[in-house]
Amino acid sequence: MHVLRANSVSDELRDLWDHAIKRLKNHRGGPELYTTIRRDVDEESLLTYVVTSGALWTISDEKRVLGFALVRDEVVEGVFVHHEQRRQRVATTLLRALVAGRTHRRTAWPCRGIEV
Repeated sequence: MHVLRANSVSDELRDLWDHAIKRLKNHRGGPELYTTIRRDVDEESLLTYVVTSGALWTISDEKRVLGFALVRDEVVEGVFVHHEQRRQRVATTLLRALVAGRTHRRTAWPCRGIEV
């Protein structure tokens, strides 16, 4: 798996983002968290904004984007993993890479063999 800072909004990332936001808004406390995440940015521009500001990190395999984390001011504000990839250590791998700071030294970091 590879952890990368998102540098553009692909259709694949947009679909994953839209699914994450829909799920967030439907969970208890989700609308409040979404308001905090959105800040004063227009809902339609939010994904583009977090990508261009360097706040969105993705985790992918050779085939597709598996999930993402929103990180601002060294705080992980949210993590989302594609429903088909849950319970496969994707979020753990992503968070370990972010906490270890390995993602800040390079644009990409291979996450092979991480032990939890």
